[in-house]
Amino acid sequence: MMRDSQPYTRQHYVPKFLLRQWHTPPDDMLSLHQRVRGEFVVKRATANNVGFERHLYSIMMPGGFMDTTIEREFMGPHVDDPAAKAHVILEKGVRGLEEDQHGAWAQCILSLMMRVPRMMEMLHTKANGVLGQILDHDPTVGQRPDAPNMTSREWVASNWPEAYSELAVRVLPQLIQSDLLHSGMKKGHWATRTIASSCPFDLVIGDHPLMYHGTLEKSFLIALPLSPRCVYLHFDHPKTWEDLQNLGDAEFAKRMNLESVSRAERFVFAAGGRHAAFIEKHLKAAPGLTTERGAP
Repeated sequence: MMRDSQPYTRQHYVPKFLLRQWHTPPDDMLSLHQRVRGEFVVKRATANNVGFERHLYSIMMPGGFMDTTIEREFMGPHVDDPAAKAHVILEKGVRGLEEDQHGAWAQCILSLMMRVPRMMEMLHTKANGVLGQILDHDPTVGQRPDAPNMTSREWVASNWPEAYSELAVRVLPQLIQSDLLHSGMKKGHWATRTIASSCPFDLVIGDHPLMYHGTLEKSFLIALPLSPRCVYLHFDHPKTWEDLQNLGDAEFAKRMNLESVSRAERFVFAAGGRHAAFIEKHLKAAPGLTTERGAP
């Protein structure tokens, strides 16, 4: 049985420092929108209690203990903590970032591409295939005195079933710190766009908060809501920025919100409940779910 007595078990794939921007009075919470057993539900919660999955980046050890090293020693101190300091981009804009903050923000954006449950599932699937191929071509087949009739795949399945999961999780820091991906983040232009307080619409943020079109090798647009009134944008073609600037605040906000809700897997977060009808219309159905991951 999986044991969950140590700290760092709540592993936030949507950083807490980011979600706190949606906290509002009088309770200093955000509004969580989700479907539970087919019913659309809106409730108030704190950033600490949403946007996480237990042991998302943990490695199961013999005896059922979960190794939280990735969360404790990498995701916190090397990704989220520096990114929280770089979140001054919200007030100062891109030009207000110092050199180390620029790098920290780039790494945070890359982490948001990799750390969400959807991508972690893909990493696990990929790891299963890669390790399986390696084991199938292991030259030591039949040479183990303790298991002469076992293939390497059978031996791992019997004696080290955690190997597949461990491979998927341990590669995560390498991907987030990839020189190739970081060089891609240096391409193009960074900007922020602020929605005027007079605009009747503000921004929501989904549980897969990073929105992107294209690839870092070709034409692309990356967007991330920073607060209910501000979006970070990364693009490689000046025409993209021109087209975005030509949109009025209301239309820009509606387009960003549609993208956020459409990409969401289970949850959408907002400053209040006024977006409930819009979110209910566009949030994908999740039939058959009987548990709530990453929500109180």
